[in-house]
Amino acid sequence: MSPTSLQSHFEIFEQDKSMQQFGEIFIEALTRHLGNLKIPGRAIFDNFRRGPLFAQVDQIAEIQNAMHEVLCHPTTQEAQTYAENTFKAFLRKNKTDTGVLKFFNGWNETHKTTSLVSAKIIMRLSADALSVSAEKRAGYHKVMAHMHEVAKDDFGLGHKGHDGMYGYMTEAFGAPGWVESQYKVDECEEFSVFLYATGVAEHKSPLEFY
Repeated sequence: MSPTSLQSHFEIFEQDKSMQQFGEIFIEALTRHLGNLKIPGRAIFDNFRRGPLFAQVDQIAEIQNAMHEVLCHPTTQEAQTYAENTFKAFLRKNKTDTGVLKFFNGWNETHKTTSLVSAKIIMRLSADALSVSAEKRAGYHKVMAHMHEVAKDDFGLGHKGHDGMYGYMTEAFGAPGWVESQYKVDECEEFSVFLYATGVAEHKSPLEFY
């Protein structure tokens, strides 16, 4: 990006809402967002199409209270400050340096691990489908169908150009060297290990139904 382009993006960022404001707006509108949450309809046979299945979410007020508690927690506030300051500093840059390369390396490391955890959840649900009791199968099937939607978003299924998006983005910043090992970020590597140990390594542990 040119210095003029970066300055333009920085000015837009400065005029935009803070992460805290965005979070509060989202939580306040949660009922509307959940009302739009659905498993899209799809053709099952040539002459039959299943209609969309809207999500049923109970205790919305309790969920909103919990989300607001997390949003206003001191740890979240501190993380938001770091994130906002990081992006402000990022957009001020007019050339690619070590900080930019580390940014892309760390982002990729954590993103690929969260996608792996998502994939393992889907695999776990599929593997345990035969062990679900008859009275819980309908609900279980709905969960698996919702995870299909999660997978589409996580892996970019049906979104042209998603697989190459990271390459396009790093190229735009003149940062193809982010893949080199010297730009690894210890904190991101540690978080990746934590996610793997929590969401992947124990995926064969005994199943619990609630």
